[in-house]
Amino acid sequence: MVALELMRQRAMHDTERRLAGDVLAEALTGRLAERELASRLRPFGVGDRAAVLVFAVEDPVAEATDLDRFLHDGGHGALVAPRENLLCAVVDSGQDSDPVELAREARAVLGGSGGPPRAAASRGDAVGALRRSFNEARIALDAAAIANGDAPEVASYRDMGASQLLLNLQDDDALALYCQSVLGPLEDDSGDYGEELIRSLEAFIEQNGQWEKAARQLFCHRHTLRYRIRRVEELTGRDLGSARDRIEFWLALRGRELVP
Repeated sequence: MVALELMRQRAMHDTERRLAGDVLAEALTGRLAERELASRLRPFGVGDRAAVLVFAVEDPVAEATDLDRFLHDGGHGALVAPRENLLCAVVDSGQDSDPVELAREARAVLGGSGGPPRAAASRGDAVGALRRSFNEARIALDAAAIANGDAPEVASYRDMGASQLLLNLQDDDALALYCQSVLGPLEDDSGDYGEELIRSLEAFIEQNGQWEKAARQLFCHRHTLRYRIRRVEELTGRDLGSARDRIEFWLALRGRELVP
């Protein structure tokens, strides 16, 4: 009887794991309506908002059980499944949820003797944006892998650098995510004024930081342009005196033109 019960539990576990993988695969096609996707995630304890955690483990199938148990024991609604050689978790990101901190705690129970694996987390978003959230976490994980030893414990959208954009130009979602990570704070600033900031940023970069030429291109006074550029730096946390930041701005501006 004990053997039969163990077999029953193993069969149930395997069925649940296959179901989780099927739901995740279908969700990442982007073809499910938000209501339908929400209904499929609800049995896993995932509500209207979700984040995606990804872990670069040697055997995603084998370690899925450990991650599932950790999240369940912690009271986190989650769908756990392997995807693209990664171990993924779609976790409920309701009020007071911090996906990066949750991924940091989860990686401590993964990896075995090899130590904690590389990990990344997306921002919490509506479940209808699950495909976008997956791409955000995946790209951040890859970007952190080439960070020359300066990678964070858990990568996030802030770590999606210019090199990763070049590797993902064929992916519209990846390109849109990169542009959003760089220019999003400007686009969200006071409606139309955000577009004015972006135009000023573009002129400044195109004129190689020459205030007079950029101001003439924009038909504004150079002091006005200086104010706008300071605002750009404040909103984005970047420094236009840095060659790296200028390159990332330039790539994001060009990529913005390619996003459908």
